[in-house]
Amino acid sequence: MSRNKQASLFASSPDTALVLSEQFASAGKPANKQQAKLQRLVRQIEAQRTVLREWSEFHSAFQFRINAEMLPLQKQYQKCNYEILLAIDSALKTRGWITGKLQRRRAADLIVGISATLLGQYADSEYSPALEKLHDEYSDLSYAEEQEMNREMEKQLMAAIFGGEPDDYSDEIDGIDEGDAPMPDFSAGPASDPDIDFSERPRTKRERETAKLVEEASQSVRQVFRKLASTLHPDRESDPLERERKTAMMQRVNEAYARNDLLGLLSLQFEIEQIDTEHLATLDEQRTRQYVHLFSEQLKEIKQEIIDIVSPYRQVTGNYKSSFRPKTVEKSFADQLATFRRDIQNLERLLVLSRDKATIMSCLTELA
Repeated sequence: MSRNKQASLFASSPDTALVLSEQFASAGKPANKQQAKLQRLVRQIEAQRTVLREWSEFHSAFQFRINAEMLPLQKQYQKCNYEILLAIDSALKTRGWITGKLQRRRAADLIVGISATLLGQYADSEYSPALEKLHDEYSDLSYAEEQEMNREMEKQLMAAIFGGEPDDYSDEIDGIDEGDAPMPDFSAGPASDPDIDFSERPRTKRERETAKLVEEASQSVRQVFRKLASTLHPDRESDPLERERKTAMMQRVNEAYARNDLLGLLSLQFEIEQIDTEHLATLDEQRTRQYVHLFSEQLKEIKQEIIDIVSPYRQVTGNYKSSFRPKTVEKSFADQLATFRRDIQNLERLLVLSRDKATIMSCLTELA
């Protein structure tokens, strides 16, 4: 029995032994299609875990960068805009600063337009109440009325495209998650015939086979878990150092079992030499089918985790290519920071112009 000791499945150092998927892949040519599928799934899981680890580590660090670098710039950007609007408001109320109907209308429109844009982009900003008040002072419609009018227009548009009545789309427009609503209970059958119980509908042969496979697969995971627990349980260890090591190992076992992570459990078995490189290749047909099912489900879950992390970054950057990676986000983020800094510098220059009677019109012209 070949027993090659190796590091954890999650080991990232290139100097450590091969990870489990590579060890299994080296076990030889698969005996049949199911064995080949099993080996392929192991490799795919390992590859997707590498991608997930990369995005998870990036996501944690990137949240700090947003708070440390982006949010202060956004706040400064809002502050500069707000101070310019206050300066324009003051100029409109100071006799002789902004003269002529056209110039005054332009100044008022700038206050309305810029304040509405900032309210839309930074709804929860500390400047929002003051901006809304400033907007409403110069607008024929209040900001709240404009928002309600926009919602009604969106409902009308959705009704025209998808059919139905505009009010049918209120939840979608208002951002209410209908998924949180309680589902009706159909298990007792229709009210007209209470004797019918749809929950007792006979299952098809395929459904019975799938249910059996799922149950057997769960038992396989439990069996692997029990073998590991029997060997690694720290309460059975008298040596303090060995008990500490087994406690840490058992924690990893429990975590893998809680995630229904068969590959993680197998890697731990391999690490403590409970199984060898021939393990997957020597499984019987029934166990191979169970493992294929478990690995397929595990692969789906990992891919979904990646999607959940990556989707917001794709939406922000507008990048939906398969080659999308954290470095793409880094570049986009750097570009956004640079743009904010340039915009803030320009706003600070315009703020100086807006505070002087001789240059206020130049400020209005540039803002327009």
